[in-house]
Amino acid sequence: THDLFGRLYQMQGDAELAERHFRMAVRSDGSNARARNDYGVFLYQQGRYRDAVEQLERAAEDPDSPSRPVAYENLGLANLKAGDRTGARSAFSRAVMLDRRMQISLLELAELSFGDDEFESAANWYQRYRLVVPRQSARSLWLGLRLARAAGDVDQEASYALQLKNLFPLSAEYQSYRETA
Repeated sequence: THDLFGRLYQMQGDAELAERHFRMAVRSDGSNARARNDYGVFLYQQGRYRDAVEQLERAAEDPDSPSRPVAYENLGLANLKAGDRTGARSAFSRAVMLDRRMQISLLELAELSFGDDEFESAANWYQRYRLVVPRQSARSLWLGLRLARAAGDVDQEASYALQLKNLFPLSAEYQSYRETA
C-alpha cells in the first residue's frame, strides 16, 4: 500500500510525501523488490543516483522477482549517472542475460563498448538491439552510423545518415553527424 501511495504522490509531483511512503514501504517489507525498485526509480528521478543504486541493488537481489531484469536495467542507468561505468555494464549485462529483449540495456551496452573502443563488441550489442526494436531512435541511428564509420562501411554509414536526416533532422545526433561529415 505504501509503495502504491509513493507512486501516486510521485506522479502528482509531491516528492516529500512520495519519499515518506516509499521509505515506509521498504521499512515494512525490506524484501519487497517492487517497492525497492520503485523507490530507486524515484531517487533516480530526484538526481540522487548513489541512493538509487543502493535501492536498485537490493531490488535486483530477489531471484524470484518477475521484474528483476527491469531492476537491473534501472540499476545500470543509475550507475551510469553515478559515474560507475563498470557497475553499469555489469547491471545491463545481467538485465540482458535475464531477458534478451531489454532494449535500453542492449543499446547502453553497445554505447559503453563503443566508448571503450571495443568496436566488435559494440557492433554485436547493436545488432542484438536492432533485432528487438521496431523503430530506431536518433541516438541508435547515430551509434549505427559511427559503428559503420569505424568499420569503414561507407554504404551503411550513408544509409544511417540518410535515415537520421529524414527521421530526426532537428536532433542533436543529426547535428553531430553534420559536424563530423
